[in-house]
Amino acid sequence: MAAAAMAAVTFTAASANAATMTNSPTPPTIDGLDIASYGTTTGSDKWWPDVATSYGNPGKTVGQTFTTGSQGVRLNAITFQVTSGTQPTKTYAIRVGEVSGATFTTIASESATQGFVTANNDYWTWTLDTPVSLFPDTVYGVDVGFLSSTSSWETGIPYVYYTANVYSGGTSFRSGTAGNGIGDSSITATNADRVFHLDLTAAAPPVLTLRVDPVTGATAMRGHSSQSISFSYYEITSAAGSLDSSNWVSLADQDFEGHGPANGSGNGWEEAGGAGSGALAEAYLLGDSTIGTGQSVSLGNGYDPDVGAEDLVFTYLTDSGKVIEGLVEYISSVIPGDANWDGVVDAADYIALKRSFGMASGARYQDGDFDGDHDVDWDDLVILQGSFGQGTGGTPTIPEPGSAMLLVFGAAALLRRRASIGRTGQ
Repeated sequence: MAAAAMAAVTFTAASANAATMTNSPTPPTIDGLDIASYGTTTGSDKWWPDVATSYGNPGKTVGQTFTTGSQGVRLNAITFQVTSGTQPTKTYAIRVGEVSGATFTTIASESATQGFVTANNDYWTWTLDTPVSLFPDTVYGVDVGFLSSTSSWETGIPYVYYTANVYSGGTSFRSGTAGNGIGDSSITATNADRVFHLDLTAAAPPVLTLRVDPVTGATAMRGHSSQSISFSYYEITSAAGSLDSSNWVSLADQDFEGHGPANGSGNGWEEAGGAGSGALAEAYLLGDSTIGTGQSVSLGNGYDPDVGAEDLVFTYLTDSGKVIEGLVEYISSVIPGDANWDGVVDAADYIALKRSFGMASGARYQDGDFDGDHDVDWDDLVILQGSFGQGTGGTPTIPEPGSAMLLVFGAAALLRRRASIGRTGQ
């Protein structure tokens, strides 16, 4: 239970932004680009900060998948209808992610606090602190995890309504095996829908996005959700020296414009001089290239995860001569806790963490630094515990009953051993 509580604390800390939570006896109005389903309820899911496998799976998240239309939109708020009245104070974690089959890839997360009393059958709304831009014609999912409550279950357990599967663009789902409201990369869809509302508005002016994998260092430019963009110059800078010029695969390297290898004529992409850990840049002097709607163009492994400052600035020059600062997203394809990147979290990853446990600085992801703070400690073990057995890269070594606690005891032993060594050396 202590490990689960620590996992909840870790998840909440990862959500830098705080959503605003409100309740109402009436549903939000459906207008503009909103997506909603207010069908007749047929049942409800139990929801409480508990182990995921208790009666009714209360510790899992409650969610809904949906499909965007023909234009890019911005998600501003999420609403679910809840059966029971509740008392404060409660905390929640909201996730937005892309969905492919049963896989959920988080693109944004925020936390929220309920400091008010709710009534039976209220509509609960979480308004995001930072709206999330969504691509057109794409399947996404939103879910909410119930992290904690200072009031007991006797004051009201919220059950979240569902209906028959009346919305054609998605289904309801639940996620998380760690319990206590912690969702993961796998979802279990049902033949039903939430009673839900998504507040959507037209997206902001189109910009290119630099997507960075902070674990592997992979970088790629991604087109806007609804409009192609032409450009003739771009640069990526890092004040902390987080770039890797030796593993950068430039547009010139790829002959992106199709005019053959760079020859100094300006009739194609050419790398700017001085490429290094602080800057990467290229220019197409006599023309421009276009990145299509939703297109992704790899730039190799241009980010250095061993520095990992996450301070990149991405700017480019459009075909109309405007200098635009693009977006930068840090999204990893690696399962949290997968130290050797083999697609499954198993005993080999625990061994990697064990070998480096207590490392106070300079730690890498492969050493067991799963939270990116360059050390290997209890927080990293909690992340590994929460993901243990996940993945499809091979046959995972699933822990037998009680094995998760053995990981805890092993870490405690490591801590005692480190402390003993410290006292002996004094």
